[in-house]
Amino acid sequence: MFHIDGDEVVHIDRTALAALGDDVRAVRLSPLEAVAEFRADSDPTWFKPLLDQEQLVRLADLGVIARPNNRAFFRGHITGKVGVVRRDPMAMIPFCGYNMADYFSHWLATGAQADADKLPRIYYVNWFRKDDNGKFVWPGFGDNSRVLKWIVDRLDGKDAATKTAIGNVPTKDTLDLDGLDLTDEQLDLLLAVDNEAWREEADKIGQDYEKFGDRLPQALRDQLAALKSRLSS
Repeated sequence: MFHIDGDEVVHIDRTALAALGDDVRAVRLSPLEAVAEFRADSDPTWFKPLLDQEQLVRLADLGVIARPNNRAFFRGHITGKVGVVRRDPMAMIPFCGYNMADYFSHWLATGAQADADKLPRIYYVNWFRKDDNGKFVWPGFGDNSRVLKWIVDRLDGKDAATKTAIGNVPTKDTLDLDGLDLTDEQLDLLLAVDNEAWREEADKIGQDYEKFGDRLPQALRDQLAALKSRLSS
């Protein structure tokens, strides 16, 4: 049995494999890493060979890899560069064995076949907003349940929300803030939507979509266009 992740390639010498005796229970294969840079619009064509220790030490000294070993070298195209947003839907790029645009299409088709009333509602959270002093505004930990309570109440049709370009956020009076020492200014920061920052983000999403070419589902392009329209109004 050979275990090969979606981002790896192994070359098997079938003649040598067939010549092995019946008593051989396992063989060691030299890994050959596929695509140093993820390409969603084509099959893997670039490969990473094993590096010797001198090469690995040099890359580590330059800060290209975290540690001077081939494992760190192999994982480099998965973890991405420090300070650069890794656009990886559902963290599946390292494991998807086929074109990611087709992967998107698969899930869109699955959703289209489902009963809309039974599909889950999706909520995004950002627990890590900081103030001008670099301190986290939201206390986090157990207090995150306050936001979960608002979500549950929304599902039950109880609590109100403020409509924004990127979705609905809680109104100030619907979050349970009893016992929290939050000022109005801090709450404004927590609930604010920066349209200018989101316009920049939408442009970057569009740039990321370009690598999928014509295989990108039109529904995703339509959603991005609708987002840009809301951000501009």
